[in-house]
Amino acid sequence: MKYYFEVFKDILQLYEHTIEEVEFYDGHFVEMYDLMDGVPEEIELYGMEALKGEGREVLELCCGNGRITTKLAEMGLLVDGYDLSDSMLEKLHNRLRHLPKNIHKRIHCEKGDIFTADFRKEYDLVILPATTICILADDEERLIQLMNKIRACLKPSGRFIFDYRCDFGDTKYKSDMMTITKKEDNNTSLIIMQEFVNYIQGRAIANFYGQDIDNHSHMKQYISYTDKKIIVPEDVVSMLNSAGMVIERQQVIPIDNYDINFVIAKKGDSHG
Repeated sequence: MKYYFEVFKDILQLYEHTIEEVEFYDGHFVEMYDLMDGVPEEIELYGMEALKGEGREVLELCCGNGRITTKLAEMGLLVDGYDLSDSMLEKLHNRLRHLPKNIHKRIHCEKGDIFTADFRKEYDLVILPATTICILADDEERLIQLMNKIRACLKPSGRFIFDYRCDFGDTKYKSDMMTITKKEDNNTSLIIMQEFVNYIQGRAIANFYGQDIDNHSHMKQYISYTDKKIIVPEDVVSMLNSAGMVIERQQVIPIDNYDINFVIAKKGDSHG
């Protein structure tokens, strides 16, 4: 219960015998991502950095439903991707079926754990989008091991890009409540979400409630959360340096009313 707050905690208690607690990146809440797209500035940044390199090869870690993957392929880039979520990958492959063959063939995504996957070649660009690094950052040692793998698969002129929120303050904060509704084939879906941030504890926890009502008025209810570490610039520099990489530049892009800092990193001069 410690990860649920206010109305979400009340809902979980009220419907404790009927509501299903699910993993956020599988199942019901994956539908949220179909309503999201990479903003043009984000896609442009990835494409520009990839095309600076020796070729056009991109590795996307935690590629999800392909919202970025397909955009990069449409730019002429060759994209490999890994993700652990069957639900996300199903969405991605549904996207691929609607792409022209010349774009589809530029994409190769598979199920895999990014910590253990064998990156089989070198890339002009490796990306870890959607502030995913904030989920991974609790295990700093393991994250640095991943960054070492990323460094090893970068071409000499390759770049590594990841992003994190940079508009946090120094107390507590909660976002406005957001709702998403969808009606399709007599089925009605509702998702409610809200983020609760504790700057002192260094956590940003988002709560999600969802319900589906079918054409027989049968209702299914779901609840989930995400728990992300608030990353500060000092953390970023330390982790990159530990993996033999340095920051080349940074760019802040507003996404969904948040300021997201995109870090463009490259191999350091030496790594002992």
